[in-house]
Amino acid sequence: MSLEVTQAQNPAAGNEATPSAETVQAAFAAGSSSPGPSPAFRKNLPLPGVAAIACLLLLESGMTAFSLLPLYERRSPVIVPVAIGAMMLFGAGAGLLRQKRWGWAMSLAAALLTVCYFLYLATYLRDPRPLFPAALHMVFFLYLVRPTVRVRMR
Repeated sequence: MSLEVTQAQNPAAGNEATPSAETVQAAFAAGSSSPGPSPAFRKNLPLPGVAAIACLLLLESGMTAFSLLPLYERRSPVIVPVAIGAMMLFGAGAGLLRQKRWGWAMSLAAALLTVCYFLYLATYLRDPRPLFPAALHMVFFLYLVRPTVRVRMR
């Protein structure tokens, strides 16, 4: 089926020339006009795994911030380091989502420290339940150290 349209088939077309199917296929093969976002736009988007890790870090920072409410009511001195940790988790997630190198480094540190914390909980409490989040954060750490992820950070 040809995309060529002659004036006899479409008199409203006037003097405009419609490209043939071969011309359109050659243009797509050359990459000059492709459907969807341009390659420069796709390059600026974070990888799907990086976006998922960043969203999880933002979710964890929100959950940590809500856990501050009972500590505040009891006037606990633990509120300061927990609040600093929540702010650092938020900064790591936001920086990773923006593909900043400092956000990547903070996310690596957050993933590794979370693995250490959950392994400590599993051994101290002698409970295997913290091993699942420890394994999940270890996967995040191993994903973030991949060269394809490191190259995309600015």
